[in-house]
Amino acid sequence: MALARFLQFCSRQPGLRPQPSRGGVNGFVLTDVLVGAATIVFFAVGTAAAMTRVNTNAAVNRNNIAAHAIVRTQIDQALTASFTPETTAAILLTTATGGDVDGDGEGDGELFQSNVPIIETPAGEGASTPQRIVTGSLYRQVIVAGAPLNLRRVSFLLSYPYRGRTYFYRMATLRA
Repeated sequence: MALARFLQFCSRQPGLRPQPSRGGVNGFVLTDVLVGAATIVFFAVGTAAAMTRVNTNAAVNRNNIAAHAIVRTQIDQALTASFTPETTAAILLTTATGGDVDGDGEGDGELFQSNVPIIETPAGEGASTPQRIVTGSLYRQVIVAGAPLNLRRVSFLLSYPYRGRTYFYRMATLRA
């Protein structure tokens, strides 16, 4: 019933008449196939580029989190070290201003530790000892912030190269 009404409607409209097939064979035209293939390739390339960018961002963030943990550990050691007017722990001894490592116009202290492992492969995955993937240099600066109160400003800066770029992570605290 519905099909008969549709065919009746189509017969009254000049542009809606069913077209006879060419040669009696129905199928896809080569243009349709090429447009579909190009669309699939376009989305595949876009997805691969997006996944590569996501992976790069994840690696940079993983390194930053590891650098944060290393600097946080050093700050914790500075905060828990014994400090009295008579005795001062080695981590709280004042340092020279040093050179400007991170380019912010301020001195960054002296080199405290070099070849700090930031990311390592765990031992046992084809190696008997951990293999260092990303290493950096840790700088320490301790200055007397308030002479009458004997306040110490302790600052740590970790710089590390990764994929042709140098990254920095800094943390500072006061110790009385």
